[in-house]
Parts: sequence; structure tokens; C-alpha cells
Amino acid sequence: MSLATLYLRGEQPRARWKRLDTAQILKRFFFCERSLIVGASAWIPHLQYLDVKMAVPYFCWQNAETANDLRERVFELRYPSRMMEHEGADRPLAMLLAEIRRAPTVAAFLSVWGNVALVSLRDAYQEFLEHSRSSC
Repeated sequence: MSLATLYLRGEQPRARWKRLDTAQILKRFFFCERSLIVGASAWIPHLQYLDVKMAVPYFCWQNAETANDLRERVFELRYPSRMMEHEGADRPLAMLLAEIRRAPTVAAFLSVWGNVALVSLRDAYQEFLEHSRSSC
């Protein structure tokens, strides 16, 4: 067996830790997505303007697709463990994002959800991709 074959099989300890670290990061992204989806969905009945009332579910659907893909990838990386529970720093972050749904008004909710939470999540994805590309 060649060294390249051994490395590609992921039997080296470094490859195993990178795989588990990636699973942890993607799991955190999953919990962020899920928290934002639940919070935004709770506000849909309170939205007054039809264009906003149609846009929020569309974004929720896109986030749900992303969350489902993240969940599947975590399961692939953590095989045989299929646990998706809040651990460590995941719980406080998900709880913080869940607090967005307690906004006092629709305008406050949309402002925080669209201008802070979704933008921060996008930036976190970009940073993760930059780091993952640079380590290859």
C-alpha cells in the first residue's frame, strides 16, 4: 500500500482530527440555520406586506435546504456516530440566535434577522471556506 493510498483512506490521526473538527463546525452551522429558520417562521403571520410575507418563507426554505445538507454531511463525517445534539459552544450560540424571535416589532425582527444574523452567518461560511481551501 502506497503512502498516498494510506493518506486518502483517512487512517492518519491528523486526517481523523480534521474530519471531526470539520464535523463540529458544520454541526454548529446546522444549529445556527435551524435556529434562524424557527425564529423567522414564527414571525411570518405578523408580516404585513405581501412581498415580505413571501420573501421570508423563501429564505427559510433556502436555509432549510442548507441545514439539511449540513446535517447529512455531519453524519457522513462522524460515521458511525449519528448524534446531532447541542454540545459545548453550540447551545449558547443557538440560544442567542433564537432570541431574535423575541424582537418587539416586525421591523426590529427583520432588521436583526436580515442585517445581522444572516449576514454574520454568510460571513462565517465564507471564512470557513477560505480556511478550508488554504489548508489543502
